[in-house]
Amino acid sequence: MPQEIQDDIKQHPHLLGHAKAILVLPDSTRRLALWQRVRNEDLSVRHLRIIIDAYMHPRGISVSPGSRAPQYKEFHPRNDPELREPYERLLERMPLGVKPSITYGQIGDKFIFGLVFFNCNSKNELLYLLKILGR
Repeated sequence: MPQEIQDDIKQHPHLLGHAKAILVLPDSTRRLALWQRVRNEDLSVRHLRIIIDAYMHPRGISVSPGSRAPQYKEFHPRNDPELREPYERLLERMPLGVKPSITYGQIGDKFIFGLVFFNCNSKNELLYLLKILGR
């Protein structure tokens, strides 16, 4: 657990459940970024777990049958007028065969995550994508 989170827990012990939920994330950079959201947005542990689950299982949240956890609603560029045009411009810049996948999720009106995926067939293709995105 990053030291910043440990220090926060000492000052705010009621956030211990949030910190435990964040521990499942594989890297400390992602943990810190999500911790900032906890602090800035006053996320409940339940909503935090939904965000983490969406990150860990990007194709859908794994909620057990009978669970009462709120479900997120997933959106795609083709269904969102604001995303449609930027998505089409991004497609024009992609090498042949590479189609980015963009989704974002909301619970009610609250934005909880955004994901962009690129399926690459080689490391060279990935490097090319990073180059054109870095412009």
